[in-house]
Amino acid sequence: MASDLLDRFKRLVTIEPETAVEGPTTTTKDGILPSAHNSGIPGEIKDTPYGPVRLIRRVEHLDYPDALPELSRVLLPETTRLAGILKDPRLAGFDRNHALFLDVESTSLSHGAGNVAFLVGLGFFEGNTFVVEQYFMDDFDQEMAQLHCVLERLKDRRYLVSYNGKSFDKSILESRFVIQRFMDRKEAELRLLPHLDLLHVGRRVLGGTLARHNLATVEEEVLGFHRQDDVPGSVVPQIYFGFLMNRDESLIGAVIDHNYWDIVSLAYLAHLLLRFLIPGVPHGQPTVDRNVGRLFLEAARPDVAVGFLESALDLSTDDDAVAAANYLAQARRKLNRDWSVQESIWRRAHTNAPDHPTPCEELSKCLEWGSKDKRSALHWAREALQRTPGGNESIHKRIQRLQASKENQSGSQGPSQG
Repeated sequence: MASDLLDRFKRLVTIEPETAVEGPTTTTKDGILPSAHNSGIPGEIKDTPYGPVRLIRRVEHLDYPDALPELSRVLLPETTRLAGILKDPRLAGFDRNHALFLDVESTSLSHGAGNVAFLVGLGFFEGNTFVVEQYFMDDFDQEMAQLHCVLERLKDRRYLVSYNGKSFDKSILESRFVIQRFMDRKEAELRLLPHLDLLHVGRRVLGGTLARHNLATVEEEVLGFHRQDDVPGSVVPQIYFGFLMNRDESLIGAVIDHNYWDIVSLAYLAHLLLRFLIPGVPHGQPTVDRNVGRLFLEAARPDVAVGFLESALDLSTDDDAVAAANYLAQARRKLNRDWSVQESIWRRAHTNAPDHPTPCEELSKCLEWGSKDKRSALHWAREALQRTPGGNESIHKRIQRLQASKENQSGSQGPSQG
């Protein structure tokens, strides 16, 4: 009975030979990035106070195609100096030389306490080189040695960079540090912060431009390369359990490659996303410029927001133009409460979205309260009403008030009764 159950488990966790994959080959628009390893388990055994663990260490000197900059030019100070506006002021001093790029491969896709990170990938800059270290557990008894090595790397780093790491990678490591009694829960949470999660940055900067925000889509659309024959993340736990049962090293080599490219992608993706935040450099993509302008507006930087929002308004039409104009009007009000400036914004919005009621209504407000031109204000209020299906109570009230004001003004200017 026990033997039959073991055989069933082996069949469950073992990938059949016809579905096995070789190590990934990554292609870009301008060339091919070769896989670092095609099969087997690379690296060497590292001794620690808690026993051995496998370490795969690579110093990155790849000659990347023109589509991507050399790693030595990635995340320089001019790119990273405004990282602190990303809803975590502790990122204000972000420096690539104090950052640790993190990606884990685990025994489950869930967040439960029993989920173990059998492979922890860490990337970091040393001078002009980028080092990738991967700590792989040949078996579960190497976990404490692996976690010890991760903590040693964390000692010299102030920032974590990940993709969806706040909800997955970081939470797994926190749980394992606590379970293995390296630290308590509170200390683990503090030790793994501050954290630059590129999933959240990407959603804020690129929202509305991508169909999905998973790493594979962002790699293709933003970095411009596609992994061929990559291991799907959904089968990684199955591959590891198959390795534990039958020591199929060829599949593990592919998983290590998958994790390796995740780490390298983090460095490039952090660079390209943070470049969107360089002040005074609109990107000519209206949705992105609007997103970045809004981000600076929320960070109380209207002076920087204005340039991005001006670009977004110029390049947008219809609802997008109205959204850009709304944020631009907010930014301009924070800098200068000038009705003529507001009027100019909404006239541009009307030009780009002539059938939209909002620019007409906002122009009516500007003319009523700014230049006190009630006649023109009434004209724009009526235009707004015509463009509003089903009517609008606030516009109706505005028209009634402006009509009454106009009639009173005409009556006060009539001939005196003597």
